[in-house]
Formats: sequence, C-alpha cells, structure tokens
Amino acid sequence: MQIDKLTLKDVATTNRQYLETIFALGDGHMGVRDSVPFTGNQQATLPVMLINGYYATNPITYGESAYGYAKNHQTIISLTSPRYLDFATEKTSSEIPGDWDTEMYMLPFFIYMQPQIAKQLLHYRFSILPQARERARSLGVTRGALYAWRTINGEEASAYFPAGTAQYHINADIAHTVKLYFDVTNDQNFLREQGAAVVLETARFWLQFGSWQQRDGRSQFCLYKVTGPDEYTALVDNNYYTNRMAKENMAFAAWLLENHYIDGDADEQAQFTKASTNMYLPYDQEQQVTAQDDNSPKMPVWPFATTAATQYPLLLHYHPLMIYRHRVNKQADTLLAEMLFPEDQSLEQLRRDYEYYEPITTHDSSLSRSNFSILASRLGDHDKAFSYYMDTSLMDLVDLQGNAKDGLHEANLGGSWLGLTYGFAGKYVADGKLHITNHLPTQITHLSYRLRFRGRVLEVQLYQDKTQVKLVTGLPLAVVVAGKEYDVLQGARSE
Repeated sequence: MQIDKLTLKDVATTNRQYLETIFALGDGHMGVRDSVPFTGNQQATLPVMLINGYYATNPITYGESAYGYAKNHQTIISLTSPRYLDFATEKTSSEIPGDWDTEMYMLPFFIYMQPQIAKQLLHYRFSILPQARERARSLGVTRGALYAWRTINGEEASAYFPAGTAQYHINADIAHTVKLYFDVTNDQNFLREQGAAVVLETARFWLQFGSWQQRDGRSQFCLYKVTGPDEYTALVDNNYYTNRMAKENMAFAAWLLENHYIDGDADEQAQFTKASTNMYLPYDQEQQVTAQDDNSPKMPVWPFATTAATQYPLLLHYHPLMIYRHRVNKQADTLLAEMLFPEDQSLEQLRRDYEYYEPITTHDSSLSRSNFSILASRLGDHDKAFSYYMDTSLMDLVDLQGNAKDGLHEANLGGSWLGLTYGFAGKYVADGKLHITNHLPTQITHLSYRLRFRGRVLEVQLYQDKTQVKLVTGLPLAVVVAGKEYDVLQGARSE
C-alpha cells in the first residue's frame, strides 16, 4: 500500500473516535481531538482540545488501601473549546507523562535523529529524581532512587502495583537510554551534569533491593518479586529482562565512577562491579532456552486452542490471577532483552529462544510485534520480519489492536522506526562503534535513511545486493558493516 495523502478511504473505519485519532490536529502543547469536517453534526459530544503539559490530580479511591499505594491520578486536561482556556499562572509544566515506552521505543528515534529533543526528555527524568528517591524510601530502600511506573509530576500514579510499581525495570530502562544517548552523541556535559546522577541513583537502588544467593554452585546476585515488561507474568523471581537491564545499569554506574563523571568511592564502585558481574540470568538447561524467570518454565501453557479470537486481549476477559498462573506472554520480554544486547547470545541460541516464545506470545501489547520483526531480521527469516513489520507500521491505520479510537500507539510508531533501522538495517552500537548489517527483505528493493552519530550525519543505503554508508557531514569515522570495519570519509561510501 502506498499513501501519498491520507484520506477516509485509506483507513479502517468511519467510527468517530477512530477518526479523531487518525486525523488529530496539533501534535504539540495543544492538540485538538475531533474536528467537525471529519465527523459531521455532533450530537452527544463536542470537539475536544487536549492541553499537553497541563494535568489535574484527584485522589485514587481503593476498596482496600495499603501503605505505599499510589495516592493520586494525574490526568491530562481536556477542554471543549480553547475559548474557555484561561492561563492564570506564570509558570507551566512542559513535562510529559513518564512511562517506560518513552525510553525504550520512542527515545532511540530522537537520539539518532533529533538529539536535542532526546536531551530534553532525559532532562525530565533528572528533574524528577528527588521524587524517585522518595519512592525508593517508600519501598524500604534507604539509598538510591526508584522512578514511578506512571507519572507526570514524578509521583506514582499507577494504582495496580503488580503491573505498575513492581516493574522496577523502569530504573534500568532510563539508565539504558542515558547510556545510549551518550554512546550516540558523546555529550560529555550532559553526562556529567545530569545523566550520571540518574545512572548512579538507579544503580544504588539495585544494590539494596537485590540479594546474594547460591545459584548453580556459586553466589549470584538475584532480584525477587519483580514484574518485567510482560505484564502477563507478574511478581516473579529473577525476570531475565529486569536482571539483564540491572546488570548494565550497575556496570555503567561503575564505569562512571571509575572515569570520574560523578563523585563516589572505590568501595561502591567495587560493589557495582561485583553485583553486575555476578548477576543471575536464568536459563532452562532442560529445554536449552533462556528462561523468562525462575518459575515460568514450570507453569502450564495457556489454553490457546480453546481461547476464542474474541477473548483477546486476555487482560480484558480473564482475571489477572488466572493469567499469572499460565505460561503466556503479552510481549516476550526475554526476547526484548536479546534484541537490546545482540552480542549476548549466538544465533543458534536466539533461534531456540525465538521459537520457544513466539507460540506463547499473544501480542496483546502493541509493542510486541516490532521486536519479533527485528529478531526475525537478525535470524534471516526475512518473510516473517516483513510480515511483523507491516503489522507494526500499519497498526493504527488498520486498527489492528481494535483501540485506535483511544489514541495513536505512539510507542509503536517508534517501534516502526526500530523495525527499519534495528531490524532491516541491523543497527546497534557496541564499544563506541556503529554497526550496520543488511537484512533487507525481498519485498523491499531499497531502503535509505539518515542518522546522527557523534557529531556526524551519516546516510545508510540498503539494496538487495549491497550496503552503502555515506558520511554527509563531519569528520571521518569507523563503521562496522556486516562485521567488517570500514573508515568512512567525507563523501565516500563503504560497502
């Protein structure tokens, strides 16, 4: 499908709420939802303006409350008309709601394409570091910081803690993106002034939260009662994704201390290094696959054969406790970790893991398919990679998830870009070098895109029979293409 101009005949339905989303006007601080020319006479509702950056708070009411539960909703303001908007304050918030989707699926685009915007988003995380420290204290951790799972002002707004606050991985997700930003931009000032503090405080949380246990004949660092990105597997021990991300978080903190980006002591640096080096990463020896956590391989598989298509997403049709006691993924977070760390595993191991998790993944998360596309590219299964990519890129246009009326899946839009660049172009950064590997599927004859890397602008051209990397602006640099290092000069191309 080729669309030069999006019209009503190109979209899935003429449902009013769906059209509001697809044809929304104003993607900025003031965004208009609904427009009379698209939907005609308004009977029950009026056009709505969403005021990004402004939010209202009101108490969360629990049937049974407990210590540490989120206290207040934080809701973006909507108005029926801008005529009723009265700015009665001299200082406004430009902060966006905080959620892990921003770091893991949206920020990579900005880091490589518009690093100044990425820097602003990371500054937001730095600005709410005091609230993150307080959140850690409420969880009984006396040193370090824990970022709220869902927030605008830095305070926790997610009421359901098993799939909210228990997703401690958000700490490592944020630290991972600080590292990616630094690896791509080499922005020394940001790292010293803001980024290092975020990484250090999140790493300190892991040191107190985790514990040492005997595993596989030696003492290893473990993380108990956590929830990974797969929200169908909650409050487990040693979630692989969480442990692997925390491992990187602490290793990066140790590197920052060693290289004097932030003040600290040698003992703390040694603790980070020891915990990171000895982080427990679960593995199922019997099935020869990377285990999602300690218990999941032992649980029964979800009864997919007797689950009707109308019963998906599962979370809207089944009690969470029924889902939690089965082996089923909303998204395969073990594979997500393997996508983020491509040098961790052999292709043979990746293939076994992919074939193990694909049949038990429902893709009830809109973020799921982009990762399967990227890994299928890496495995050389180009038809599957293309199929998953098309599902990702067209998700809202065809209303694949059935909820586009509630808004665009913006993190999935980031996932579409990742599918092109991390997947078809095999892009990642390791040891300060940019890696590119051509995985272009046969359905696409040519892919071209530009990116920023350490003060340069590069142009990547992928064809079915060759790969070209051109230095558009900036000094020469080394780029690894298909495993071989090339020096890319001004105006020259490497193949």
